[in-house]
Amino acid sequence: MRSTRILIVEGIFALTPSVVDIFRRFGNLLQVVVQPILIVNLDELHYIPTQKLLVIRRIVRDSSHRGRDGRETLTMWENVIEGEHRNWFPVLPQSDVIFNALRVYELGALKASCEMILRHIDPSYRSEYKDASQILSLLRWVHGVPGGRIPKQSIIHEILKDDKEREN
Repeated sequence: MRSTRILIVEGIFALTPSVVDIFRRFGNLLQVVVQPILIVNLDELHYIPTQKLLVIRRIVRDSSHRGRDGRETLTMWENVIEGEHRNWFPVLPQSDVIFNALRVYELGALKASCEMILRHIDPSYRSEYKDASQILSLLRWVHGVPGGRIPKQSIIHEILKDDKEREN
C-alpha cells in the first residue's frame, strides 16, 4: 500500500495563487475554506449580515488577545474589509469545499463581551461611536449565552479567552 501524506496549510493567504502553485507541484490539492457564514433574519425586513458577526468576533478577540479597545478595532475595520476584497474574495471561487464554521450560539456567546467593550467608546469619536451604536442596537435582538453553556471544544472559547466578564 502506498503511503499518503497530508499537509494542511492554514491561514487567510493559503488559497492565494502563489501559495497554491507551490503545493500543487507536490500532487493533488484540496482547497478548503472554513469560514463563518451568517444567515439570520431578525424579521421580514431586518437581517444580520455576516460582516457584523465578523466585526463582533474581531472586537472581542482584539480586546482579549491584543489589548485593543473597541474604538481601535472599529477604526481599522475598513482596512480589514478592503484586504478581504483584495486578497480573500477573489480566491473563494477557486476553493473545492466551503464549510460554514458558524455555531448557532456564537452571537449569544459574544454578546456580553462585545457590549461591554463597545460601551466604553467615547461619543467624541463620532464614526466609531456610530458604528458601536449600530452593533449595540443589533445585539439587542440577540439572547446572551452564558460561558458555561458553550461546548468545551468550541472555537468561541479561544476568542473569549482571558475575558473576565465571561467567567460566570
